[in-house]
Amino acid sequence: MMERAGQWMQAGLGLMAGLSPLHAASPDWPVAPIEAKPWRQLSAVSLAEGLLPDLGQLSAEGFGGVVFPAWHEDPDLWMLQTREMAAEAQLNGLGFDLRLNDFPRPDSALDELRVRKVEPFQQAVSGGQEVRIDLPSAEIDTIGAWPLQGSPTDLSSFVQKDGTLVWNAPPGDWRIFGLALHKADKELDPFSDYSMALWLDFHEKPLEEDGVPAARSKVFERSATTTGDWSPEFHETFIKLRGYDLREQLPALLGDGDPGVSQRVTSDYRETLGDLHLKALGAWHERTRAEGSLSRSVLRGNPGHPVDLHAVADIPSVLSPEDPPFAASAAHFALKPLVSGIVAGGKTATPDEIRRQCEALWIKGANQIVLGPINEALEPGIPALTAWITRIQTILQDGAPDPDVLLYFPYHDFLATRGGLPDDPDERLDWIAASGFGHALRVFEKAGIECDIVSDKLLATATAANGRIILGGLSYKAVILPEVRRLPETTAAVLRDLSRRSGRIGILGDWPTDVPGFPSPDIRRGTLIQALENISRPEESDDPLKLAAALGIEGEPLTRFGLRAVRRIHAEGNHYWIVNPTDESIDATFELARPAAAAVMLDPTLPDRAGLVSTATGGNRVALQLSLAPHESRLVRTYRQAPPDLAAWPETMEAIDLRGRWQLTFPGGKTTELPLLGSWRTLADPEMARAGSPVSYRLEFEVPDGSDAWLLDLGKVAHVAEVTIDGGDPAPVFGCPAVIDLGSLPAGAHQLELSVSALPGTDAAGLLGPVRLLPLVKGRN
Repeated sequence: MMERAGQWMQAGLGLMAGLSPLHAASPDWPVAPIEAKPWRQLSAVSLAEGLLPDLGQLSAEGFGGVVFPAWHEDPDLWMLQTREMAAEAQLNGLGFDLRLNDFPRPDSALDELRVRKVEPFQQAVSGGQEVRIDLPSAEIDTIGAWPLQGSPTDLSSFVQKDGTLVWNAPPGDWRIFGLALHKADKELDPFSDYSMALWLDFHEKPLEEDGVPAARSKVFERSATTTGDWSPEFHETFIKLRGYDLREQLPALLGDGDPGVSQRVTSDYRETLGDLHLKALGAWHERTRAEGSLSRSVLRGNPGHPVDLHAVADIPSVLSPEDPPFAASAAHFALKPLVSGIVAGGKTATPDEIRRQCEALWIKGANQIVLGPINEALEPGIPALTAWITRIQTILQDGAPDPDVLLYFPYHDFLATRGGLPDDPDERLDWIAASGFGHALRVFEKAGIECDIVSDKLLATATAANGRIILGGLSYKAVILPEVRRLPETTAAVLRDLSRRSGRIGILGDWPTDVPGFPSPDIRRGTLIQALENISRPEESDDPLKLAAALGIEGEPLTRFGLRAVRRIHAEGNHYWIVNPTDESIDATFELARPAAAAVMLDPTLPDRAGLVSTATGGNRVALQLSLAPHESRLVRTYRQAPPDLAAWPETMEAIDLRGRWQLTFPGGKTTELPLLGSWRTLADPEMARAGSPVSYRLEFEVPDGSDAWLLDLGKVAHVAEVTIDGGDPAPVFGCPAVIDLGSLPAGAHQLELSVSALPGTDAAGLLGPVRLLPLVKGRN
């Protein structure tokens, strides 16, 4: 396990240089490189208005880098801004990414970048006479006539310059089928290497000046459904990959004739579009790397196998927590240590909503958060948000992934049975939710069984030894086929060979019975069945958990209590990030699934709170007793050998409510007193109720004797606060849990001051509480 983690990280493109891991002798947080800090997505709207961000301030707030977007209303200004921001980022120790999602100005020089949209047409005609048909006013790619019996006739030579078909049809009944092509207005052709090259040429102009620092990465973002479904390279590629000419099967593609044949031809068409997109992304990646930058992609609903597409870029991205962990799986297989997660909360998102988006993306495998626009009212709390993200990400980026099982994605079932051309992200989610694959993924996630989703292409690179399947430097207990109906015969042969080398194969539900695609299905189906029949020691079940148990796969018991975790391997054991994703507090005692002799826990909200927490159990396991408020998390580091003497985890004792008359001071100097906390929007004075931010809160309180240290729990804050005790340095708060480490306050009177800022236009604003003082008893051995 230790060697595997080290090899995995060593192969990770050098992205993690400078990370200082935790060691057994000290539970302190590691030094965070810029990759462990959140990055900030700059606003194209603000840039178009000439509003450049203060990168020095972003660096001071704890950001690791900025993502500069392309915008083209004023290309000259954009180029000037890009050069200025790249140099300014370097000066302030920030990373710099260039986001290339926008289409350049529509002009003739860039006309070839545009994707094509297919307009199919068909018409029945009677022969023995001249046939005249007005064709669509577009480029005619293919047109032919099919008799009721016999071979088709190519009609392309009968298309006139005015767009009319004039053909002396032989006697008989004929069906004319054709494809017309339109160019999209402002959409890059995602299926063309050539379009990718022109697109990059346009965006590289700002960086051609001497002395302009290279971008850390260039971001390809096509997260929406493409309206295009064709490319000039399509026919040649289709013949090469599928083994026949699609033009000869045009009626089947358009749904005419045998439904089975139509389904196979349509599947081949969709698969070819995906192959073209994969090839074009590969060309973009190679070009970007040759120019000294990494590649980062933001993909969702793109045509093609989602795992293969995500595996192209150096840094794949998780755009939606609703998606299966395609990006993280691809990163694991391709030895990519970073997976970015895009938090696009917008100007109306509350701190709690932003934090919960981070949580959901981390659960889906992201380990580098990119924050989109945040309302200016929340700026005072930003340092608390970035510090919290950074602490968690230093652990999520350390070591190597530690998954349990390979879960095969039935891509060819998806191609054959879904509707729409070529793809749609929401449609794909609906299809997955109703599939055996989706059911298995939900069951495994709920049981704490960590899955990597595998494709045919990547599975073909796997090997097996000592009862484990090895892929991407990681080992898995088995590969599971979840109710797969159509399986390539080549993949069946891979599974057979893995099983012969001791790899375990699980079949959930029925065995595959068919092969995808049109050419020679009967012959290939026989090869499929023969390969499947020769799989050694397969396990079968209709129940995902029973199948997992039969394969020796155990989940994390903590999920039984509603907790979720991300687990990684480090040189001495495992890292766990454990979160309560619910809106209820959770108290639980549970064993960790991985062997260990001891565990240290750290609080990402309170960086000085750390210590030993584990209780040894039988079977080389440790047990944890954990109390987590809603959306609170802990980081746990386990050790296979007990570490040197460390203090135990500091526990909190019974809370003390802070009560009294709160003094409030509003912008403009108006004041009031409150015996009970609540939203200032509900105050009787309309001027106060409509007040903007910040509002100052002040309270005198008494600290009793008898505690080593104290925590201050503010309860609920709408929305951010800066907290000061006795006139000291302000401590920012961003979202719940809103807890501050006060240290060892002496007994007696103290003064609490808060500056609270609220989002405009919200019903709740201010310190809502309850505010409590928590005695903290430092752990002792």
